[in-house]
Amino acid sequence: MKSLIDQNNETIDDLMCGYHIIQHKINFRFSMDAVLLAHFVTIKKNDYVVDFCAGSGVIGLLVAAHHSVKKITSIEIQQSFASLINRSIALNNIQDTMDVICDDLANASILLGYGAADVVTCNPPYLKIQTGKTSINDSINISRREVKTNLEDIFLSATKVLKNKGRFAMIHQAARADEISALMKQYNIPVKRARLIQPNINESPNLILVEGIKNSSTTIKWLPTLHVYHENEYTDEIKEIYGQK
Repeated sequence: MKSLIDQNNETIDDLMCGYHIIQHKINFRFSMDAVLLAHFVTIKKNDYVVDFCAGSGVIGLLVAAHHSVKKITSIEIQQSFASLINRSIALNNIQDTMDVICDDLANASILLGYGAADVVTCNPPYLKIQTGKTSINDSINISRREVKTNLEDIFLSATKVLKNKGRFAMIHQAARADEISALMKQYNIPVKRARLIQPNINESPNLILVEGIKNSSTTIKWLPTLHVYHENEYTDEIKEIYGQK
């Protein structure tokens, strides 16, 4: 196991589902957001799942652990992260189920084919280029800011890659919900399910989960708000998502 990592700069972390993930010690590491998205997205047996902006590949690994899918392809533009995903695939011995492409997601439909995917997931960079404090670490900036892609790029690529009635699921800042909904409608993947996420019951929502279906109606089903903390500890639902209950 240790032979797959650079022990000075990388770690092997337990995903608590039978799988492990290799991550950078310093560069961007996955957060709860990715776990919540992997739990939220609708996955059916034998689906072909494509994960945009894959980072270290955690969404693909969680989907592989919890669902009987045909295949999962992670698309990640940064070579250092694509390498992590490749090695996590080998670590978990799921080469027949999961692969990774290191490329711009704008090329996804060329590489995979138009209408190839049943599901596209995306935990994208949240921040516009001109907002927030910029990191001196270029890799972190690419992971957090729309340096290499933006919402419109994501939805354009998703609508090309998805089959008719294919599903697209994303987690993002709640503050950008209107922009996300408008763009999903524009690119024919209107929101069908949505769920707001609050840090606790006394704070405003800071994140939103959305799932759209290509070429469907625009009626939205709002799920109950998800609360992350109650009295300084995870709520029962969050514990359940993490496999702690």
